[in-house]
Amino acid sequence: MSLTFVVSLIQDVAVLAPLVRRAAGRDVAFLVADRLAEQPSAAARVAALVGEAPVHAFDHTTDALMALNGRRGLVILASESRSIHHRPTHALAAALPSRFVSATLQHGYECIGFLHNRAHDLGRADAGFAADIVCGWFAAERMPDVPAADRGKFMTTGSTLFLDEGPADWLDALMAGASAPSHSRTGGLLVCENLQSVRLAGAPRAAFLDALTEVARHRPVTVRPHPAGPFAKGEIAPPPGVKLDGRPVETADLGLYQAAISAPSTVLLDLMRYDVPVAVWRDADHIVDDSLYGTLPRVTTAADWLAFADAAEDAALIERQRAFIRGLGFPADTRGRFDALLAFGETG
Repeated sequence: MSLTFVVSLIQDVAVLAPLVRRAAGRDVAFLVADRLAEQPSAAARVAALVGEAPVHAFDHTTDALMALNGRRGLVILASESRSIHHRPTHALAAALPSRFVSATLQHGYECIGFLHNRAHDLGRADAGFAADIVCGWFAAERMPDVPAADRGKFMTTGSTLFLDEGPADWLDALMAGASAPSHSRTGGLLVCENLQSVRLAGAPRAAFLDALTEVARHRPVTVRPHPAGPFAKGEIAPPPGVKLDGRPVETADLGLYQAAISAPSTVLLDLMRYDVPVAVWRDADHIVDDSLYGTLPRVTTAADWLAFADAAEDAALIERQRAFIRGLGFPADTRGRFDALLAFGETG
């Protein structure tokens, strides 16, 4: 079996890592965008992902196709659509010779071409895929934003969030109705930022930073900076009382924290799989769409943040978010579904 993983964005690393581990022992190679090699932190994460497997850098589609000479089988793209941010992978998927089968993954909960927030709807023309297989987290009827032209190649795989043994066992137990096990947590309050997102531009970004600054005056706060965000890039300094934890999500100990707050983001699901109590930050004017997060707690002001952190030991919060996960409709047997995807490489 021949498998080729395409890494185009730094966010692709965390999405692909569980699937790369699942593919251990197979004939695996990587295509990595040149620009990632130019970022030391990104290069280190990519190196950890690929291990000893062959790696080929590409800048243009022709580079990638030349690197694929002599290979066949399955090509997996962690982020591919008509969006300008996915242009290199979209062009590659469209140009692959017929000896390959290509698959694109839903790389986040809110994701262009899969499940849209209001900001995605403004760019609905970006929805659409060149890959042969479109892999989604949920059944097709729960994915209203998959374009009609792509529904015939849609495959429900579940999320790589739940592909490793520990997270997969956690999801199986949760879906069977199990209650959360007890945890000992010493990490205090975690705040996850994705201030690079266009939907947080302007007033929402200022409001988020104001609340963070005020909360940090009352208690220590750890901030997980988005790898493409202003804290990680050094564009803004953390407020007094704020410690940055920039470790990659695939190596960070997220289960350490007593409570976590984030604007709408997939990181909320990363945290919920460790049964960390989470709240969704919402701006006072509701500019940022949080409608896909159901009954999860909402916080806006610094006072809301502090009150949520103080109440985080309430077991009802955990059961509420476990009910939210159950209601999303993740499929059973995520491992078997991704194994079925990998099997396409045997006939490609």
